Amino acid sequence: MASAETGTKTAPVAVETDAMDERIIAIHEAGHAVIARVLGIAVSRVAMFPTGGKGSVAGAQTETESASSLANEADRSAQIRAAETDAKICLAGLCAQQKYQPSKVKHRMPLEWRDDFELAKQFVVKAVLLETDPAFNLPTEAHDIILNPDASAQVVSRFDRISSDVKGLINDNWPAIEGTAEELLRLRAISGEEVDAIMQKYKPCYL
Repeated sequence: MASAETGTKTAPVAVETDAMDERIIAIHEAGHAVIARVLGIAVSRVAMFPTGGKGSVAGAQTETESASSLANEADRSAQIRAAETDAKICLAGLCAQQKYQPSKVKHRMPLEWRDDFELAKQFVVKAVLLETDPAFNLPTEAHDIILNPDASAQVVSRFDRISSDVKGLINDNWPAIEGTAEELLRLRAISGEEVDAIMQKYKPCYL
């Protein structure tokens, strides 16, 4: 699950896991972390939270900066790029998980990861409205907006393009994602500096 440092963190929910499931969780979180860094966004921490019981993980989280919060509100082009960047970071976990084991995405997606998908869609809606509606106000919540058919079609098209971009980034940086996941499985929590150090071993494709 992706989380901006300034955003609200969702309380983790305990799920029964086996060794394969834990690796999927680690791959998912590593996807968020590595792609955030590839896109120039700082990562504070990546963690998996054990419940203390055997065979269960309470949750996992990757804490990053928000590109939208960093962008100049007076620069709509910068805000559009930032919204797309945030959408890519949100989708990176699911795309990494899908590359690792596609069947798990549909059948065993925790609710928190569905939140990543919905949040990504909200960022895409913001990007489209910033580009097409001069009256759109940034503080407006994207999920409160009713889109006209043309805007809805643009959201679908842009979401598909962003998803394709993320899958390409995942493929280009797969060794770094696997390396980050392995370290997360070993330590259960790693800092942004540790993510950077791991990535340097694999020559990541920074944008």
